[in-house]
Amino acid sequence: MHTAPGFNGNNYGAGLECDTQDGYVLQAGEYYNSFRRPSFYVGGGKLWGDHWQAGLFAGVATGYETRPVAPIGGFLGGYTMDKVRVQIMLVPPVGEHVGLVHLTLGIRY
Repeated sequence: MHTAPGFNGNNYGAGLECDTQDGYVLQAGEYYNSFRRPSFYVGGGKLWGDHWQAGLFAGVATGYETRPVAPIGGFLGGYTMDKVRVQIMLVPPVGEHVGLVHLTLGIRY
């Protein structure tokens, strides 16, 4: 979901996330971006909490007209139960770039 109209809202993709014992996460994957182009991303963040979690993330993504490799960052929130994690990413609008809300469903193995 975007903070401005006219963007592709079906940004399906797949990725991998690796959690460390001290609450850090490393992420990489791909998705079909808001401009209907393939994008790849890599990043990381820090989560605080056990089942209910909140945190921050930063990384880079490809596939955008304005920059071949675009920085991205924002806030994380989620809930982890056994092998399932539901996570929401909030990226605030910065300058001419719109903000977004991203929902993730993760399965641990």
